[in-house]
Amino acid sequence: MRKRQINDGAAGALILLLFLLSMHLLGGFFNSSARDTAPCDEKVFVQVSGNIQWPGVYAFCQPPALNEVLGRAGGLIKGAQKSLPRNGMVCHCGSNICLRNDVQRVCICEDEMSAFYKVTLGIPLSLNTESRHGLTAIPGIGPSIARAIVRERDKRLGFQKMDEMLSIPGIGPILYKKAARYLIL
Repeated sequence: MRKRQINDGAAGALILLLFLLSMHLLGGFFNSSARDTAPCDEKVFVQVSGNIQWPGVYAFCQPPALNEVLGRAGGLIKGAQKSLPRNGMVCHCGSNICLRNDVQRVCICEDEMSAFYKVTLGIPLSLNTESRHGLTAIPGIGPSIARAIVRERDKRLGFQKMDEMLSIPGIGPILYKKAARYLIL
């Protein structure tokens, strides 16, 4: 009896393995067109929110038009107007496209996505324009150092070179090296 249980278990595992292997092979057969496309060298990330089926952050191989972003996000929610102003608008990396219903139409607002999303996705933050709160998304930069960065930036009317951060109290060579990879001018 024990030998039969072992054989049944082995047969079940073998059947499961064959099933998984066949699904993998069939999935590759049906999705061969996805493999034929070249992988992206650089990703463009766009966040979409508001009256959309699937709000979130989406990756593209090149800056997408608004209708491409909407298509990826499942389109407008039911009841929203179908035609959009600026439908051919091109979205840049790090943008947040927000769609809201007005009384008669859909309003499109373009803004920057959260600095926390940007840091997570590897999109650099602008040292000269990022908010104090946004600078805290950088590992090692807390509220007091972010406040000092903004104060120094305002005093200088913007940074001309990245290494000017070294003049800020609390930023030494180690923190500078760590933070600089998340920033651009």
